Amino acid sequence: MTTPNTNITKGTLMVVDDDADNLELMEFSLLHQGYEVIKAASMCEAVETFRSSPYPIRALITDYWLGDGTGAELVTHLGESAPSVRILVSGSSEIRTNRTFDAFLVKPVLPNRLQEILADLLHERAV
Repeated sequence: MTTPNTNITKGTLMVVDDDADNLELMEFSLLHQGYEVIKAASMCEAVETFRSSPYPIRALITDYWLGDGTGAELVTHLGESAPSVRILVSGSSEIRTNRTFDAFLVKPVLPNRLQEILADLLHERAV
């Protein structure tokens, strides 16, 4: 888990992926976009880490297929503890029909596309 730096104003995001390479790439991209990142490699780890985080999490970016569940199951487990958290899911295109998520990212996730989606969802677009 990366410890957030309170000097950063864009806020904290949680990234969940059971593929270590994807997790590291996503973290690298988000750190360079000015976010703090909390990582989890499984659904169970994500639920525990999310609920115990002392930092408000603005968005959850999760792979759809996790080793111990799905992104949809993760959102269900988080339940009411995440009412204002924006949910982004990554995976293959057939998952797009799931209404549990605020946005969908087709893999491979391009950093500029991720930045655009986060700016829209978190209302960070320059006017």
